[in-house]
Amino acid sequence: MSLNENFYTLFARHVATDVNASCLVTSAEEHLNRGWLEVASAQYANALVNFGLRVGDRVAVQAEKSPEMLALYLGCLRAGACFVPLNTAYSNEEMRYLLEDCKPRLIVSQVNSVRELVPDALGFDLKPDGTGSIRDVRASFSEQFDTVSLGGEAMAAILYTSGTTGRPKGSVMSHRSLRSAALDLGQEWGFSGTDVLLHALPLFHGHGLFISCNVALAAGATIIFIDRFDPDLIIENLPRATVFMGVPTYYHRLLAKPQFTAEVCRNLRLMICGSAPLSVATLSEVERHTGHRIIERYGATEAMIICSNPVQGERRAGSVGLPLKSVELRIADSDDNALPDGGIGMIQIRSAALFNGYWERPEATLTEFTSDGFFRTGDLGMRSADGYITVTGRSKDLIISGGYNVYPAEVEEALRELESVSDAAVVGRPDDDFGEVAVAFIVPAPDRTPPASGELRAWAKGRMANYKVPKDFIVIDELPRNTMGKVLKTELRAAVTSPHPTTHPCEPAKRGQSVSKANNQQGEIEMASELFEKGLKIRKEVLGAEYVEAALRSADDFTVELQELITAYSWGEIWSRPGLDRKTRSLLNIAIATSANRSGELKLHVRGAINNGVSKGEIKEVLLQCAVYCGAPAAVDGFRLAKEAFGELNV
Repeated sequence: MSLNENFYTLFARHVATDVNASCLVTSAEEHLNRGWLEVASAQYANALVNFGLRVGDRVAVQAEKSPEMLALYLGCLRAGACFVPLNTAYSNEEMRYLLEDCKPRLIVSQVNSVRELVPDALGFDLKPDGTGSIRDVRASFSEQFDTVSLGGEAMAAILYTSGTTGRPKGSVMSHRSLRSAALDLGQEWGFSGTDVLLHALPLFHGHGLFISCNVALAAGATIIFIDRFDPDLIIENLPRATVFMGVPTYYHRLLAKPQFTAEVCRNLRLMICGSAPLSVATLSEVERHTGHRIIERYGATEAMIICSNPVQGERRAGSVGLPLKSVELRIADSDDNALPDGGIGMIQIRSAALFNGYWERPEATLTEFTSDGFFRTGDLGMRSADGYITVTGRSKDLIISGGYNVYPAEVEEALRELESVSDAAVVGRPDDDFGEVAVAFIVPAPDRTPPASGELRAWAKGRMANYKVPKDFIVIDELPRNTMGKVLKTELRAAVTSPHPTTHPCEPAKRGQSVSKANNQQGEIEMASELFEKGLKIRKEVLGAEYVEAALRSADDFTVELQELITAYSWGEIWSRPGLDRKTRSLLNIAIATSANRSGELKLHVRGAINNGVSKGEIKEVLLQCAVYCGAPAAVDGFRLAKEAFGELNV
C-alpha cells in the first residue's frame, strides 16, 4: 500500500496521540483542542464531497482570519480539493481576474459581489467572527471523514504571487511541497509539541498559512491565534509564547512600544522574521530592547523557505543565513553558470518544497527553470566564503546606470544608517544620458527634520561609488507596501516616470494664481524670486553658506538643489514639529505636493494619508483650498491622482 502523502496526516498523528491537547487559543480567549480542528475539518471535507467537488477542484477563499478558515483549509486538503487563499484587500476587479484564472468550483467570501463574479460556482460567506453560511453548512455534516489518500505531487493549493512586479501568477503547491517545508523548518527551528506560536499573520499569505500554521500543526504545537497584528495585543501575549513570527513592519512597530522589553519576552526562544528585508538597524534595536536576536530567513512564493539563520550559530546581520539542508542553492550568472563565492548573481535553487509550476501557464513555468532543473528565484544575491547568503535585491529592481549595476538594497541600507532616515527605497528612472538613474524615496525618522538632498547625497558619496548615488531624493510619509510589508516598487517607479512629471521649480509660482497677482506676469516672477530668496536664506542657515553656494555653482546638482530651495524646507518644517500628529502632517504633505506641482509624489502622499486615518472628504477639502494658490490645473491633477489612489485602496 502506497504511503498517504496528504499533508493532513502530519497533524493527524498528534490528534491520535492526544485529541484533547491544546491547539488554538483565540483573541477572545477561546481554547480549541486538536479534536475540534479534527471534527471541523472533517465536516468541511464531507461538505465538499457532498457538493460534488473532486480531487483537484479549486476552493477560492477571501475571508478574514479565523479558526473556521483554518478548519476549511484543512478540510480542503483532506478532501483532495485545492485551497486558493486570496488577499482580503483585493478589489472586485482584482478578484475578477484571479477567479477567472483559477476557475473555482466553490467561493467563500464575506462580500456578496465577489461571490457573484463566478455565477456557476457555489457561493458561501464567512464573516470575520467565524460565523456565516459556510459554517452553518458544515455543522450539518458528519464529524467523521477518512482523509483522501494522495501522492506527493497532488495539488494542495494555489498561492498567487504578490504581483509587486506585474500580474499575479498562481503557484501550484503540492502536498509534497507543504510536507517538505513543514518538516524541514520544524527541524531547522527545533519545533515540538511544547511550543506555543504567537500568530498574528494573515492566512491568505504563504508566511501565515503554509509556514507558520503548517510548521506548528506538523509539530503538534499550540497556536495563539491573534485576529490581526496589534502591537498591544502582541505584547500582552508574548509572555506565554515560545515563538513569534512576523514581518519587519511588526518588529518596527513593536519597537515604538516601551513595554517591548526582555521581561515580556522572557519565555520566547525564537523571534523569526521574513517576507521582506529586515534592516540591520531594526535587528540591532530589537536585540537591545529584548535581548533576542531575530532569526532572519528567506523564501519565495514558489519555493517556501530557502535559507535561514541558524538557531545554534551565528545569526548574521544583513544575511538571510544558510540554505536549508534540503535546498541546493547556487549563485549564477546570466548564462546559468555558477559564480564563485562573493560574486553577485541570480539565486537559483532545487528543493523538494518547490512548486509544481504556474497554474495553466506552462510557458511561464519553463522560463523560470534552467535546463538542469534549477528554479530562477528572480532574486540577486551572493554567498560568503562560509556559506551565508545575502540577498541584494530583485533582478527586476536592478538599475543599470551608464553600464554599471546598481543594487537598490545596498543603497537603501546605507541611507537607513542616517539617524534622520526611518526607511528608504530606491528605484530606477529612465535617463537619456545614463539609460537609468537611481531615485531614492526617503521616510524621515519621527520628530526629526528630514535630511536635505545635499546631505543625503554627501552621505551616499562617502559610502559608495558615484554611479550608485541616487540622482534625486523624495520625501514621503511612508513607503507603499503590500499586506506582508513588501515595498511596492511598481508604484514608486510609476511616481518617478509619471506622464505628469515634476516641473521646473519655478513653474508652480508661474501657474499659481494668488488673488492679488492673478494674471500678472511680473507678480509671478516676483513670487518665484521671493520663494527662491527665502529658501536660499533658510538653506544657508541650515547647511551653511559655503555648501549652498557650491551647490548652486554645480551644473550637475543645480536643478535638484534649486527645487529644494522652494519645497524641501516646507517638509522639514512639518516633520520637525513634535506636537504635529501624523494625520495633520499627511494633509500638509498633500498640500505642498499639489502646490509645488510634484504630481509624481502626490499619489503616494494620498495613500499615506488614507493609511494615517485621513478621510476622503478631508483630502478633497485640502485640494480645493490648494486651487486658490496653485491654480485649477494643478488642483484638478491632484483630484485625478487622489481618485486613482482611492480606487486602488478600495475606499
